[in-house]
Amino acid sequence: MDIFHQHLDKIRTQLHKAVVNYLHIKSENKKLMEMLDNANRTIESQKNTIDHLKSNDNLTKLADNLVNQSDDNKEVKKNLDVLIREVDKCINRLKE
Repeated sequence: MDIFHQHLDKIRTQLHKAVVNYLHIKSENKKLMEMLDNANRTIESQKNTIDHLKSNDNLTKLADNLVNQSDDNKEVKKNLDVLIREVDKCINRLKE
């Protein structure tokens, strides 16, 4: 009987250690998942900022071209159409 109790105590101790280890790993996993979610949100925000800045850069270049162009109406109309499409893209991004 004494050996039986010793084995039982050993199993209980191992089981307790396993449960404690599981709880620790579960807690750590939760923290890491939260960190990952935060990082993904930051990345998405930065991607949106980059897209916005690229659009602004394109709009600035188009505006500069319009100012510096000659009186060629077809070219002005073409550039205005491009500018309008860029503005529409920006509006659509803001709606998302």
